[in-house]
Amino acid sequence: EIDLKRSGTFWFSETPDDSSSGDQWDGNYKRLCTYIYLIDIDSGLGIYVFNNHWTYQRDSRQEKHAILLSQMVNEIAKSEPWVAIGDFNTTDRYKAYGYLTGKEKLDNKMTEKVFIDSYKDFHGNIPKNSGTFHDYSGFKHLERIDFIFSELGTCKTKNSFIVYDNIDKEFPS
Repeated sequence: EIDLKRSGTFWFSETPDDSSSGDQWDGNYKRLCTYIYLIDIDSGLGIYVFNNHWTYQRDSRQEKHAILLSQMVNEIAKSEPWVAIGDFNTTDRYKAYGYLTGKEKLDNKMTEKVFIDSYKDFHGNIPKNSGTFHDYSGFKHLERIDFIFSELGTCKTKNSFIVYDNIDKEFPS
């Protein structure tokens, strides 16, 4: 049995606690992260889950998303285990991904918590045809923009795969 102990939301903007902020980093949509803290009743072990949806504009706005996510995970989860999941709308070729995974500096700083890409952790080299962006077409050869991250040293990836199932050409999003 699992118990929900905490939940919240922050927005990717200069004022992350304010949902009505006019200073969003994506001019078209308000981008956010919702999080929950779950505890296994029997073991007492807990985990934070941060569910993200980033801007599709691959520039300094995504880099701001990465910095804020890293700061908020550090502030909210502290020393508890966590995973960050969702539609990051970026790939492993961009600085935002590099920052989260401890390979790039942003604003002359490294991330405080190193994010481990579960798919890469499990597979090593990324297999061909492992894209998650398909524009509702089912094409597997496009880019991988959806991720499950965990903190270095806290979780072990036991399996990782991409679901390509569809029902009457309706694909998961």
